[in-house]
Amino acid sequence: MASPDLLWLLVRNNSSFLVKRNGAEFTSEPGNLTNMNSFKFSGLANRKAVDLSIVKNKVTIGLKKSKQSKVRSPAKAWATSVLSRTTPRAGQIPASIRKITAGSHYRPDLARFAIARYHALRRTLAVKKADKKQQRRVRGRKAKAAAAAATQAKLAKATKKDAKPAAKKTDDKKKN
Repeated sequence: MASPDLLWLLVRNNSSFLVKRNGAEFTSEPGNLTNMNSFKFSGLANRKAVDLSIVKNKVTIGLKKSKQSKVRSPAKAWATSVLSRTTPRAGQIPASIRKITAGSHYRPDLARFAIARYHALRRTLAVKKADKKQQRRVRGRKAKAAAAAATQAKLAKATKKDAKPAAKKTDDKKKN
């Protein structure tokens, strides 16, 4: 296999993952945590790389295998594991990311970038609540009474709609 420096010289300016916009260069390659086009973050040129991605609404971490036998088969070159938990405790998953990268001496320089990427991916998975339409504050005694009457009327309509289907079901049972 070619050296990482030689691979970087080949991939640096010509890659299918390269995106150039407004003078900035980004990449969308697997294994690049910051999407910056630099040798440090390159998942193609480096023998060891860390990748965080979303698979089936769960965050997974991938480590590039550095064995020579796995280099020629890209599908087998990544070892992945799921990081999402049903009840995540604060600090537990970032600590495990730090343990995987820095604790086992597997690219400790990428630990903080991997944790930042994890938090960004978790934010995208969070369910956004619909903002309630802000109502104007009712002022004055007459206005408050009118607002209360309007809410009572809405509740009465809602209960009538719920009561009608139940009455029809009982009538159908009596006919049979």
